[in-house]
Amino acid sequence: MSIRRFIWCLIVLSPFSTAPTSAAGARLEARVNGVRNTKGQVGCLLFASADGFPSDMKKARQAVSSPIVDGRGVCQFDAPAGSYAIVAIHDENANGKLDKNVLGVPKEGYGASRDARGAFGPKYDDARFDYRGGGLTMPITLRY
Repeated sequence: MSIRRFIWCLIVLSPFSTAPTSAAGARLEARVNGVRNTKGQVGCLLFASADGFPSDMKKARQAVSSPIVDGRGVCQFDAPAGSYAIVAIHDENANGKLDKNVLGVPKEGYGASRDARGAFGPKYDDARFDYRGGGLTMPITLRY
């Protein structure tokens, strides 16, 4: 699936939870850095397997969105201990798609946990990390 479809799913299947609850304050958090402006929002998907990663929202364990504050968005997930991967996007104009220039290069930012990259999007195994429960902040840097 393409990043474009991922963004479309973010918009079409809204609203996302912006304040998930969790037991005893335990949180898995994606701190999405490098957001170039305050337009739009940051959207994040949490995956527990490679199935559907990085863009099939129906196969994501959870989808959340975050406002942009001080150049970043913070997506908080309710999740038990396990192995996960996170993808994040910055939909600046809230049009539901990843805008590209005439050469097909994305104009809006996207990124994945563990700084995973790929010619056709990040791979699950490159973005995968182990979450043991409790509090964990996973940094994600957007690329434009």
